[in-house]
Amino acid sequence: MRAWRVALLGFAACGLFPDVASLSGSDAGDAAVEDVVVLDAPQETSEEAAVDAPSDASDASVSPCASQHLFCDDFDQTALGALWDEKVLKSGPLALSSTSVVTPPNALEATAITNGSGDETALGKHFPAADHTHVEFDLLVVSPSDTSGTELDVADLVLDTPPSGYDYADFDLQRWQGATQLEEYMQGADGGPNGGQDLPVTETFASWRHVALDLDFPNQTFSLALDGASVTSFAMSPAAPKCGFSLYVGVGYVEGANDDWNVFVDDVVVDQQ
Repeated sequence: MRAWRVALLGFAACGLFPDVASLSGSDAGDAAVEDVVVLDAPQETSEEAAVDAPSDASDASVSPCASQHLFCDDFDQTALGALWDEKVLKSGPLALSSTSVVTPPNALEATAITNGSGDETALGKHFPAADHTHVEFDLLVVSPSDTSGTELDVADLVLDTPPSGYDYADFDLQRWQGATQLEEYMQGADGGPNGGQDLPVTETFASWRHVALDLDFPNQTFSLALDGASVTSFAMSPAAPKCGFSLYVGVGYVEGANDDWNVFVDDVVVDQQ
């Protein structure tokens, strides 16, 4: 069952936009108010065991936030979630990890537990409509031995305005059972048929990887690159209107988990054109 997300705020700032020319081509329920946490809470830390240092991710010595971007959070300078619009705690806890990081000292850790009270544990940030949005982050997923029947989205771009005939629309990167998928998901209005598509990705993120997602409304494409190399892209079907969206990272959605999952995210960067 896919959860509704409500976009909270729009922002009109703009920043430098990186060169991405090499890239080509579930029902819902309102989130409970008590699951959205005030964002000036004190910084949290986690006690999880250390995971191997990144090898395929970006240079661990330099934070991308040292350069200008529309949005950047390396989880190192402020309290957890201070730069975001939402902190949603439904499927498990959010914390700052000091042992599983790309750029020290911290990364985001989101945990999906089997007895969680909902389907989302993530940070959310709203962005205005733009022709082209580029999202980057470093990702590590520690999955349980039993991944059967599980969908776990690590990043969701939830559109403010779904296509005609649909009540909800998002583009996401997900672990699907033992594999990975790039997905377009559209929920049919008034109980009508759902739409969208899934493309398989041969990467489980068992070690740190650098992810780039491109949402291109004029060309109607959604694309994925890993460690700077284009992986896959699809043409939107159904087509999506140009609109604002909310980005969720961590456990953007989880369903059917048989055991706990841990998702680590570092160095989130968003730029628009």
